[in-house]
Amino acid sequence: MSLSFLNPLYNALGYVLAFCYSLIPNLGVAIILVTIAVMVVLYPLTAKQAKSMIAMQRVQPEIKKLQAKYKGDKQKLNEETMKFYQENKINPLAGCLPLVVQLPIFFVLFRVLRTPYQHIPKTGSFASLYNAMCGNFGKACGSNAAHLHHLTFIGVDLQKTATDATLGFPGALPYF
Repeated sequence: MSLSFLNPLYNALGYVLAFCYSLIPNLGVAIILVTIAVMVVLYPLTAKQAKSMIAMQRVQPEIKKLQAKYKGDKQKLNEETMKFYQENKINPLAGCLPLVVQLPIFFVLFRVLRTPYQHIPKTGSFASLYNAMCGNFGKACGSNAAHLHHLTFIGVDLQKTATDATLGFPGALPYF
């Protein structure tokens, strides 16, 4: 099921993947570069989330004291906890809100990496990845990945899963 409002993100990340492949024509390296790029872009949110979690851990003993003090009065406990957060300039939601932004990006990354031939440019200067996957001269992959050409990275066929590998456990280990 495709979420149509995410299509621009799918295509943008597909272009980034194709661009990385045009720099170093190896799908495994291109995937690594795209993953690094996504992590660099998301770093400010990740750092903010980590700072918030550290701040929450630092004040946890004080929160425990408030919980013990107002054990029987939940309303007063909530008021005092909010007052404590405001006095210490701590936002308890700051640890969760960056995840709300990051989650769709990770869904998009997963989708693009799972079916890149659907989201990468098929023509133009970044079509080399599509040609490598689907054959030269614009032979269409369609929605069936069986038409894809075999792309490997460090000896692993990137089309196969661990259960597809017929090499027994030691041979399937790189797929895990």
